[in-house]
Amino acid sequence: MLEGLPSTSSAQVSEATSAGRRVSRNCHGGNPVNEYLQFFRLGIDGVFSDFTDTAVAARVLYRLETDPSYAECLTAQERRDCD
Repeated sequence: MLEGLPSTSSAQVSEATSAGRRVSRNCHGGNPVNEYLQFFRLGIDGVFSDFTDTAVAARVLYRLETDPSYAECLTAQERRDCD
């Protein structure tokens, strides 16, 4: 463990690795949205983050980048399934 950084042995990380998921630790030295976008572009399914809003914003940007029709989910007046 690096001094000053929290341990990565949390229950969520343990559960993810037990399920065969790869876990990457990131300290957000640069632009966090761009870092999350890079992860999604590389094929990562999801991230654990202390900055949920930032991670969700990056995921939405990625969805818009890869599926332009996803914008309809954000602007539709009626609720619909967009997953």
